[in-house]
Amino acid sequence: GGVLKSELRVEIDRLVDAVEGAPGARDILKVRKIYDLRNESLQQMQDLAVQTLKAQANSEDFPKPTWPDEALAEDPVKNALCKRDREEALWMLHQVSQKISDKEPVRRARVFHGCGNESQVRSINHSGFAAHVANTSGWFGDPGIYLSTMATYALRYSFRRDGRFVEFWDAPPGTCGFIVAASAVFSQVYPVTRADYTQDSNRCDLKGRRLKKGCDAHWVRVRRIPLHGDEPIATYHSVYPGESPTGTELVITQEAHVVPEFAIEVRTEDGTASHAAREIARI
Repeated sequence: GGVLKSELRVEIDRLVDAVEGAPGARDILKVRKIYDLRNESLQQMQDLAVQTLKAQANSEDFPKPTWPDEALAEDPVKNALCKRDREEALWMLHQVSQKISDKEPVRRARVFHGCGNESQVRSINHSGFAAHVANTSGWFGDPGIYLSTMATYALRYSFRRDGRFVEFWDAPPGTCGFIVAASAVFSQVYPVTRADYTQDSNRCDLKGRRLKKGCDAHWVRVRRIPLHGDEPIATYHSVYPGESPTGTELVITQEAHVVPEFAIEVRTEDGTASHAAREIARI
C-alpha cells in the first residue's frame, strides 16, 4: 500500500543520490532507470546465511581471525601505526554498515557491483552472484565476489572504451552502464592495508590467494595509481596511512551472503556543464 510505496521512494532517492550526488559525478552521470530485483528466494538464502555466520562467530570450535594479534613490523612504533591503520580501515566499514542485531556480530551493508552489459544483470537477477566467473585473479583475494560501498567506483567495471575499463569521467557522452545494488552480510572481516604489500607497492600479497583464515570477507580502501609497467589502464590499490580513499572493495566468497536488490542504469551526460565537470574529475 502507501507505506510500501513510500519506503520504495526513499530507497530510490538514496540510489539516485549514490550515483548522481557522488563526488565528481554531478553533471556527468544521470540515472536513467532503476529496476527492482528483490527476490524472496534469494533473500531467504541470505537469512539462513546470517544464522550460519552467527553460529560460527559464537562457536569455540570454528576458526577465528588471527590478524588482530599479528606483528606487522619489528619496530614497535611502526607496528603500532600499522595496527592502527587496520583498525581505521575496519572502523570505516562499520560506518557504512549496520549490525543486524545488537547482540550479534553480523553486519549488513549496501554494496554495488558493476556489470559490463545488461545480460550480466539478467544473470544476477536470475541466479544471484557467482564468485568464480572472473577471468583474472582478484587483487585482494580470490575467488570472490567483488563489491564496493561506492556506486561510482563500481561503475568503472561497467563503462568500457575499446574493450577496456574506463573511468566514468573518461567515458564518451551517451555511454550507458549498469550497476547492481545489493545487500551484503559479513561477520569476520580482514582489513587489507599497505602492510599487505611486502614485495611490490603495486601488487598486493593477497592477489589470487584465498581469504584469510577465519574470515568471511576482505575489505580495502583504495586509491587510483597512475599507469605503470605493462598495466594497460590505471589500477587501484590500498591507500597509504593518512590518505583518503577514492574507492572501496569488499570481497566475499559465499554467494548466499550477497543478494541483488536493484539494478541501476546510468548514462554519461553531454553539454558544457558536463565537459567542465569532467576536467575537474580528472585532476
